[in-house]
Amino acid sequence: MADFHEQVDVWCRVSVDVGIAKMVEYLNSLPGVYTHASCQGGKTYGPHVTAWWPNELDAKIRSEFEVDESRPGWAYLYPREPRVEKT
Repeated sequence: MADFHEQVDVWCRVSVDVGIAKMVEYLNSLPGVYTHASCQGGKTYGPHVTAWWPNELDAKIRSEFEVDESRPGWAYLYPREPRVEKT
């Protein structure tokens, strides 16, 4: 049987795409939200962040972002503002 140790949250510096940085920063400012990965998007897909959040933030997250829960334990979050294609 594995030993479990008390854990604490720590802040760390990560590099993210410029086009998604504000969304990642905002999500990480919400208590209990954990972001896993992000991308500002490309020609075939839009900007997104993968994240997990506590139940008490569920209504807030769903009101602010498009949510794709195609994976157990976390979801893709997409900004609600229209996507602007690069030319």
